[in-house]
Amino acid sequence: MKIILRIVCFVVLGVLGGFLFELLLFPLIVAQPGIDQWPLFKNLSRNVVNYPTEKIISQEGDSLKTAIKQAIETVVVVGKRGGINGSGFALTSDGLLVLDTALVPYGASSLLVDNQVINFKFLTVDLKKGLTLIRLENKNFKTTSLLDNENIEVGEKIFVLKKVFSTATSSALVNLDNQASLSSLQFSKIANEGIVKSKGDNLETNIKEELGFGIAPAFNFKGDFVGMARLDNKGYLVIIPADTIRILAEKP
Repeated sequence: MKIILRIVCFVVLGVLGGFLFELLLFPLIVAQPGIDQWPLFKNLSRNVVNYPTEKIISQEGDSLKTAIKQAIETVVVVGKRGGINGSGFALTSDGLLVLDTALVPYGASSLLVDNQVINFKFLTVDLKKGLTLIRLENKNFKTTSLLDNENIEVGEKIFVLKKVFSTATSSALVNLDNQASLSSLQFSKIANEGIVKSKGDNLETNIKEELGFGIAPAFNFKGDFVGMARLDNKGYLVIIPADTIRILAEKP
């Protein structure tokens, strides 16, 4: 029995001694200069495996380019006779568009959308905001989520995106009856980015634009539709929120 107790004591003392050595003495030994040249520590170092850490850096410009690629499919270029053109946004996939009232000729029943003359039905207009809603016949669109105003934060990064006919091809808008010339129309993308400065009935931004900007869709960096942007009297863009546009679309 005494022999068993002695063995148990030796084991306990050995474990305790090893623990104290690792906790107190080993760090002091390792800290000594030249310790890595000792044969024992050379052999230990051969068994150490270093696993590389992969660092992924997300560039802000990349996320903007991705968002533009997604959003551009929901933006249409609308033109009317005389070379005037601008951008609209597809609220729904079945052809419900919101666009600048200036792009809808009075009394017209068809519009040039992208490179086709398409019949449309006039739905409603808000002269104060300068927006018109129309529904195109036999036209399907890609669309995206409409971002509620309450989910937009001050300081959030946004961008406006226009799709316009290039200068070289806009002369074809003089004659909208020539389908051959319309099929060759090409468009350009124009984007500008900034942040939401403040929230109210409209969203104020720090995005500055030139006169003649018109009205264009605005998105966040996830590609969600924020609203329609237009110039204020100081040359900055303000955004009519998607909530307001949704209410306008739901009017009887």
